[in-house]
This record gives sequence, structure tokens and C-alpha cells, in this order.
Amino acid sequence: MSINHFIRHAALGRRIVATVPPINLTAWADLARLASNLNQITKAMHGGNFAAARLLPSTVAQLADQVSDLRLALIANHDEEEES
Repeated sequence: MSINHFIRHAALGRRIVATVPPINLTAWADLARLASNLNQITKAMHGGNFAAARLLPSTVAQLADQVSDLRLALIANHDEEEES
């Protein structure tokens, strides 16, 4: 939404709907899957299933990679918006 469009809608009291960039939807889905895995591992470990602990390092590494990728993608997306 352009700034002019935003101001016009705000001044007229119209509803302003934010659009979610596709990169955010993709990142959210990826992070949600990894967060679910991490939650399941933690729950198993709290229940005394320490065999699940062997999955923890790879899940945490994947989560760290996803967060890093997301941060870079958001920075790149922000830079592109500023150039427009």
C-alpha cells in the first residue's frame, strides 16, 4: 500500500488491511514446523524420554539456520522497499 493510499484511507476512516509478504508466510510455516519439533522433544525429555535428546542438537541447528535466513530475507526485503 502506498503512503498516499494509506493516508487517504486513514483520513476517511476506512479499514486499513496490511498485506503479508509471501516471504513472511513461508518463513512462518518453516519456523512453526521447527518450533513444533522442538516442543515435542522438550515434552518428551520432561517426561523422562531422554532418547529424544539426540534429536535436540540437529533441531536447534535447523532452527538457528531458519532464523538466520529469515533475518537476512527480511533485511533484503526492507532494502528493496526503501529503494522503491
